[in-house]
Amino acid sequence: PQVFRPSAPGLRSRVGCSQASRRMDISIVVEWDNAASAAYDPALDVLRALRSQAADLIPEGMTFEVLVILAPETCGEARLTAIRDALGPAQAGWTPRLVEAPRLTYYAMKNLGARHASGDALVFLDSDVMPEPGWLARLARLIARPGIPVACGSTYLRHDSFSAKLLALIWLFPAPSAETRIGPARRVFANNLAIRREIFLATPFP
Repeated sequence: PQVFRPSAPGLRSRVGCSQASRRMDISIVVEWDNAASAAYDPALDVLRALRSQAADLIPEGMTFEVLVILAPETCGEARLTAIRDALGPAQAGWTPRLVEAPRLTYYAMKNLGARHASGDALVFLDSDVMPEPGWLARLARLIARPGIPVACGSTYLRHDSFSAKLLALIWLFPAPSAETRIGPARRVFANNLAIRREIFLATPFP
């Protein structure tokens, strides 16, 4: 299928502007593999940001379930409690779920999350990628539009310090862009991606 890319301490996730949404049930899959080896508090901030951004879309008729896919051997009870607190309670339009993935790693966690999901579309975000304000709204509205089966955003490294700038120069993610137009994408990142669920289940990550 054609892929549309909204051109526009870690990584940050950006999506360009899109038009108004239609009703859609969306499953957000967050792997916890990166968080197991990274700073923990920022990963919790990612979940809080998702909950806040989803709350703005629920009145438009969208519903969200967020699936945190984690290996129980890397998460003690205190960590699980912190994750649940960051996700908040289930309420209308918002369903948080923890899915155990014993001994699974990055892509296998994403595939497992997709199989457990129930939404019309999947949104993949990594536990160490902080979504910019409005990121979920733009990506969800785009994938909800007829004729767009796959959409992605731009992921970039922070560059607010000398060491971060050095890392950004050699890492695989491009520099941030001010571009906001929507157009075809030459490549996508697995940490900033929306796709119709039936398409992904037919062609999962290798």
